[in-house]
Amino acid sequence: MSIYQKLINFNEVFATLEKTPIIINDLRTSTEEEKLELNKKIYTLYESGVMSTVPSCECGKLTGEYNVGITCKICNTDVASPLYTDLEPILWVRAPEGVKSLINPHVWFILNKAFTISNFQLIRWICDTTYNESRPFKETTQLLEMGMQRGYNFFLENFDWVIEQLCQLKIFTKSPKIENIEVVLQMIKEYRDCLFCNYLPLPNRVLLVIEDTSMGRYVDYTYFSLIDAIQMIASIDTVKNKKKKKANLVIENISVNKILGQTPEPEEFINLSTGEISASPGLLTDNVSMKKKENRTVKMISALSNFYNNYNRNNLGSKQGMIRKHVISSRNHFSFRTVISSITVPHVYDELHVPWGAAVGSLRYHILNKLSKQGMTCNQAIEFINNYARRYHPKLDDIFKELINESVNIDKETGIITNGIPCVLIRNPSLARGSALKLRITQVKPDPETLTMSLSILSVVSLNA
Repeated sequence: MSIYQKLINFNEVFATLEKTPIIINDLRTSTEEEKLELNKKIYTLYESGVMSTVPSCECGKLTGEYNVGITCKICNTDVASPLYTDLEPILWVRAPEGVKSLINPHVWFILNKAFTISNFQLIRWICDTTYNESRPFKETTQLLEMGMQRGYNFFLENFDWVIEQLCQLKIFTKSPKIENIEVVLQMIKEYRDCLFCNYLPLPNRVLLVIEDTSMGRYVDYTYFSLIDAIQMIASIDTVKNKKKKKANLVIENISVNKILGQTPEPEEFINLSTGEISASPGLLTDNVSMKKKENRTVKMISALSNFYNNYNRNNLGSKQGMIRKHVISSRNHFSFRTVISSITVPHVYDELHVPWGAAVGSLRYHILNKLSKQGMTCNQAIEFINNYARRYHPKLDDIFKELINESVNIDKETGIITNGIPCVLIRNPSLARGSALKLRITQVKPDPETLTMSLSILSVVSLNA
């Protein structure tokens, strides 16, 4: 079974969480202390060159092996070792008050990429009223004439209609863009339940590491867009806009408090004439406007989408990324890697002649089975294989020939019977279908000093060899 990626329903994931999540919308960031507490929830800061293995909660208030499993009352996380911490998302983004829902960041990236003209994002232009083109595009005028309204909520409420209008634009009806649009429409149809959600997860802080040393602070630059996204949406449902107006009253912060014996709260003042405490005229507050909430939500989703895209491209999918370094580059069972050469004797096009040492390593268990049936104990068989892994021995040569003769292959079309151990020969980079060929090992080279694997000159074209 192959491994593939698919979109998931974040609402379903949120509903099945075992731990109580932290909603980033409700966290206050008005003071420096609150900002520092938010940063502790976003990333992990190491201030020494050694990673601590002492079990701890996320805020660090509870530590020690004897506290493992206890939930901290401050950060609401269990005490656990950093090496065995569950990577389940703890921070979540809720659709802000008044905003209909959130778009899956991966869906946002796909839509944005499909409906982009000369680096101008039409989807972003529709949803974010602060996003404007650097040069005029006739498509924006056409959309406005069709009845398009700019705004995130409008986009959500009229999603299908908006996509339909975008598809009718002349630029998206031509090849190759039309092929991309068809893929997008198929994605929308297949993953309809995953497009929108009320909650979005944020990566666990364990995955975001910042190292603070005497030489400086080191951080992966791909984290910046994620941190921007979090700080953009944090406290969106609690923060208030500060509208500056002319103050017609004098505010005294020190002496007046002593005279009146009263302590005003933040963003309050004392009227010197009446002694009453009320809201400062210079700091009159009201809730964040709906339009600003919509724009901030779009910017957050866009920044989160950029983070996932950059992280997948640079940290996971690049040549030096984790997938290629730790998964693809690892050696499979019953496999080997050698230099290739040509078969210079009469042969069939699908024959493969492999070197002695490689055959001993890859067919080790098959050889042990044969030696066991010949009366050797397990230790004797292992010692025999180790002694002749790089030296010729007629008994080992006979075993190779026996294994080859026992491997019978019947061509279903022609009915021709051939002998040889079936194998798959891959020459990197495996970009085309012919980069991997099914061949037959028909000979193990008896000279241990010959280290090349030989194949037919008739099979090298598709391998680009």
